[in-house]
Amino acid sequence: MLFEVLLLGEHALHGFTNRDLRQKLAGTSYPLAPEADKRPGQVTRLLRRLHAHGLVAKIPHSRRRRVSLAGRRTKATAIKLREVAYPSLFAAAARFVATSSRKTKKLRRKNLCTEGLSPQDGLASAGLLA
Repeated sequence: MLFEVLLLGEHALHGFTNRDLRQKLAGTSYPLAPEADKRPGQVTRLLRRLHAHGLVAKIPHSRRRRVSLAGRRTKATAIKLREVAYPSLFAAAARFVATSSRKTKKLRRKNLCTEGLSPQDGLASAGLLA
């Protein structure tokens, strides 16, 4: 959410301020403090972290910041990975787990039995068996 808000085109020319960022984040599901007097400090700390990583830069002689070239590249890549690549990778991992679940169950039973425990003891200790 933070990256998407920062990459909006409306702040490309003149940059953005702490207040601009707070107003945009308030309309999203980004977790800001419930107390209004703590939000500016929270956003300031976010901006400091982004600046430390080289993703935003301060505009000289103003209170505005802009997204750096490295920041635009990094944020665009992160958003694309989350929206495009991650769902397909997650689906592939789910298929892999589903096909290898039989082998995994056999290995778990074998490991539990070699440790002197029965499979039911392992389930009971995990809270899965009443």
